[in-house]
Amino acid sequence: MQSARSQEVIQRFWMAFRYLRALDQIKSFADFCRKHGFDRRNFARLQAEPQREFPVELLQILVTQYHISADYLLKNKGDMVDRSAEVRNIFVRYPVSSN
Repeated sequence: MQSARSQEVIQRFWMAFRYLRALDQIKSFADFCRKHGFDRRNFARLQAEPQREFPVELLQILVTQYHISADYLLKNKGDMVDRSAEVRNIFVRYPVSSN
């Protein structure tokens, strides 16, 4: 059984996942699982049975690849989307010249 705090983190994961699906950044359960190496049935069970052991790497994927804020996921602080990550990506794609 997950602690109450762990269950809150898991709920925020699913809220962020649904948000990313609504934006079409994640096409489907199957697409997400295929892209990140998870069994689709086990992934669906995680949502249906929140008391199951939750793989921490799923949180890491949302933070590192979809720019969901770790503070939001873990502490329920700040915005769901890490805006600083979006800004960094803009500078990587469009570097500012020093001329």
